[in-house]
Amino acid sequence: MVNMQRVREVEDVKTRSGLSKLIGPCGGYRGPLYNEYYSKNIFFRAYVHFTDLAVIINYITMIAAAIHSKSVLEFVMVGFPISAESLSLFLSYYSGYKNKEMTNVLLGFDDCFDDDPYPEHLESEINKAAKYYYHFSRTLLWLQVFTMEIYCFIFPVTNELMQDYFRPRALPLPSLYPCDWKESRSCFIMIIFIHFLGATYVNWKIIAFGEVFFAMVSRQVALFRHLNHNLNKILTAIQVSENGVILYRLNKEADHMHIKKALRKWIKHHQSVMAQYDRLQALYSWPLFVHFGLVSGALCCSAYATSDETLDFDANLLCGGFLMGQMLELFYLCRIGDWITIETNELTLALTGSFTSVLDRIESQMLRIILSRVHRPSVMRAVGLYPLNTATLKMLIQSTYSYYTMLKKVNKG
Repeated sequence: MVNMQRVREVEDVKTRSGLSKLIGPCGGYRGPLYNEYYSKNIFFRAYVHFTDLAVIINYITMIAAAIHSKSVLEFVMVGFPISAESLSLFLSYYSGYKNKEMTNVLLGFDDCFDDDPYPEHLESEINKAAKYYYHFSRTLLWLQVFTMEIYCFIFPVTNELMQDYFRPRALPLPSLYPCDWKESRSCFIMIIFIHFLGATYVNWKIIAFGEVFFAMVSRQVALFRHLNHNLNKILTAIQVSENGVILYRLNKEADHMHIKKALRKWIKHHQSVMAQYDRLQALYSWPLFVHFGLVSGALCCSAYATSDETLDFDANLLCGGFLMGQMLELFYLCRIGDWITIETNELTLALTGSFTSVLDRIESQMLRIILSRVHRPSVMRAVGLYPLNTATLKMLIQSTYSYYTMLKKVNKG
């Protein structure tokens, strides 16, 4: 029996977090609540399996082409689609396997401040964080999905209808099929259609996965900012005038009692936020590790292809667009990790404008405990190896360039 209250809660959280209602479902992605609710719709479940099948068919035929490739250029032209397809299939099935956990993590953001004194500020931070990443996924759709569709479907079909006006009949991406596409137009059109489906769903699933990740990270950042705001409110409850006179809101006893109670509540909220952060990191640790590895391979292959002087203009356009999209996606991932670290470091800025010298002994001890905790910056890592920051981005680019130069030397040899 489907819990409709849970469905409504998830939909509300998705809307407030800025998740698109179209990107995930249109890409056949197993987003939050898929196993519990959306898969009950037989048509949508069939559509999701259809998108996976399209990716799998392209994956198998391109691996066969890679095995029979006769040059480095042929290998790299099929290498970056294989890397992207491997990542797409992994993220798709991983999301299905971890779907309940993904849904629980998404819902967990609303449970961190169950008795929050400033709910309006929290909602304001959630809205600002959601707007920050709003254009990420849409930009990647244009650079990766629509560029691939033009190259893999629109251009070859137009060329076929115009009787090979631009170039002789050729497959946009190397792949091996049992029929002879050079002699049979129907076989060629069938392969082009399969390539079109692959070009659409491979990157779309990856982008949909990234959109959910960006949404969750933006919610986590909103929680850190709200912690900063609440701590500042607590520490500025007592002011000191220019003449050195302590200004209480009510009276000395009532204000100090309020500060002690508020600090205890803040510590509880901080523990909840950090526990939520640990759940988020555990959920995305392996996908990020696989993502970095496969995207490095895809970048290496597409960089090699674009540097080859014998490659056609349209193929260069495809590889260039794909390369830009992959670089931009890596930049988003690594920069969003920097965002988390920056926000956790800025928790100490809550002391700005406060007069901690007027706190009593118990309050000072509680504040020291708080500062000892927030001084440890939170760094999201992929399997404990790759931190999400610009240093990792630099390392990945250097590794990609090393593989690229190795391929160049192999080709010359």
